[in-house]
Amino acid sequence: MLDQSLARILNDLFQKARSDGTEFVGVEHLLRALLDDSKCRGVLVALGANIEKIEEALDDYIASQCAKAATRPNNDVQPTWGFQRTLQRAVSYVQASGRREVAGINTLVSLFSERDSIAVKILAEEGIDRDGLLRQLGETVWDDVPANACVNVGLVEHRASTAAFTMRTSQSEIEKRLDAVESKLDTAIGEIRDLSAKLIQLVERLPPTD
Repeated sequence: MLDQSLARILNDLFQKARSDGTEFVGVEHLLRALLDDSKCRGVLVALGANIEKIEEALDDYIASQCAKAATRPNNDVQPTWGFQRTLQRAVSYVQASGRREVAGINTLVSLFSERDSIAVKILAEEGIDRDGLLRQLGETVWDDVPANACVNVGLVEHRASTAAFTMRTSQSEIEKRLDAVESKLDTAIGEIRDLSAKLIQLVERLPPTD
């Protein structure tokens, strides 16, 4: 459903949020992550956006929200409804258009439907709106998906991404443990060989028996 680039971007986003102790990731986190997508970044630059200024504004806003949040255990990160709606609109649009994978640029277009978000306001300050973005992309139609449609798509995609990350992490831990066990076995085998060689030498030195 998600192309490799978007899946990696979302995985990195949730991994970073988890390590930072962030409880919720919203549209602003999503936009900040999408700026790492080469096509999203290129289109915004082509429209005259100052990427560094957008990044700075988003970083400041995200930092202010983190400062307001109380210290909490490092639990799983939850996407906000706005985050989920953005992904679900992108997924539904791609499915309706007959495409197979959702890319970062589809998600960026979908993000503009969150009109009250700080992310959209920051883009507007740079003169970026959805119509201009669609014209730049050559898209002529983008129908918003009703807010109550496919409400769990974004969360499902996140859980799938999180599960994949957890699986890879578990596999990595298992491989590390196996390597440690193999190393100990190799050491033990080496010690046994040394003891066997010494024992053979001692036996050879024993005087012959009648």
